[in-house]
Amino acid sequence: MTKHSDVVIVGGGVMGCATAYYLARRGITSSVFEQNTFGWGASGATAGVVGPLWHVPHNNEPYFELALKSLRMFPTLASDLTDAGLDPQYRQSGVLKVAFTEELAGTLRDDLAWQSDLDMAVEWLDAQEVSDREPDISPRVLGGVYSPQEGYVVGQSLVDSLVHAGTQLGVRFFDKTEVFGIETEASRVVGVRTAAGGFEAG
Repeated sequence: MTKHSDVVIVGGGVMGCATAYYLARRGITSSVFEQNTFGWGASGATAGVVGPLWHVPHNNEPYFELALKSLRMFPTLASDLTDAGLDPQYRQSGVLKVAFTEELAGTLRDDLAWQSDLDMAVEWLDAQEVSDREPDISPRVLGGVYSPQEGYVVGQSLVDSLVHAGTQLGVRFFDKTEVFGIETEASRVVGVRTAAGGFEAG
């Protein structure tokens, strides 16, 4: 087996596996090294909420734009991964942010001013509409904002499906393979030292 690829990726969570997958789609070879099993850390334990409207500060424009782009990529990514053989368990279930105080209700209504410009069909629901959508919610609810394009993904399933699809595209994945060091030449990374031996990159 050749121990060379265009790119070497250290870390087999969502970010590492997704990077390898998208590189492979562009014809760039990569090897991914994970010291444990793929997705064993934060990627496998995450709640998996795909909801930038509520989890990313919109006044941090570069970060927020990146989160919106990620949200809009998810349906196609999930479909492609499912077609490759494993369902990442992404569900565009919608996210409902509710208010139990007049203060929070006012804040949510104010937020609709900028959210309505995002072409995401975000809408205000009154107390009855919230109860109709979530029958077990407290009768103290005053209303809420519903964002139908947001949802969730099962983190471990996403990692597993990225590994599965990436393997089909030629990515080499090494689990339980610790990286001990990085090889450089003239300030450029050219490889890594691992429990399975040395691997070159570039």
